[in-house]
Amino acid sequence: WTGKIVNGGAFFGLLFYPGNWAIFGPTHLPIVVEGTLLSMADYMGHLYVRTGTPEYVRHIEQGSLRTFGGHTTVIA
Repeated sequence: WTGKIVNGGAFFGLLFYPGNWAIFGPTHLPIVVEGTLLSMADYMGHLYVRTGTPEYVRHIEQGSLRTFGGHTTVIA
């Protein structure tokens, strides 16, 4: 019974997970507001936790993020 409960709970969560992206996905899109690159959530005032490695978080707090192309992108 325990295995059935665990698998059923996991399946239930995975079943509805993609539906959340239709609602919350657009808040992660980048937009330019008065020359500043922001996410839609930042522009609307929503707070969400940016997950990542400490190095990634440090770059965000510093205000620049190096992209894969080698260019520096200014953020918030």
